[in-house]
Amino acid sequence: MRRTTRAGVLAGMFAGLISTLLWPYLGMKFDQTLFGFASCAVGLFGVTLTTGHHPEEHVAAVLFEDLPSARRGVSGL
Repeated sequence: MRRTTRAGVLAGMFAGLISTLLWPYLGMKFDQTLFGFASCAVGLFGVTLTTGHHPEEHVAAVLFEDLPSARRGVSGL
C-alpha cells in the first residue's frame, strides 16, 4: 500500500506480536487469528493515519518483473 507509513507497519507488527503473546492469558472465546488480525489492523491503520511518511522513505511498488528471479527466468512461482 502506498499510503502506509513505516511507523504504521512497525506498529501493526508489534501489535500482532503482543496480541499473540497475551492471547493465552486473556481467556477470550473467539479465534486467536481474528484477534491478531484485528489488533494488527488497528495498529497499522491507527498509526498510519496519525503519522506522515519519513523524509527518507521511498514509496515504490515492487512488481514480479522487477525481481532478480524474474530476470533469471525462474518458472513455477
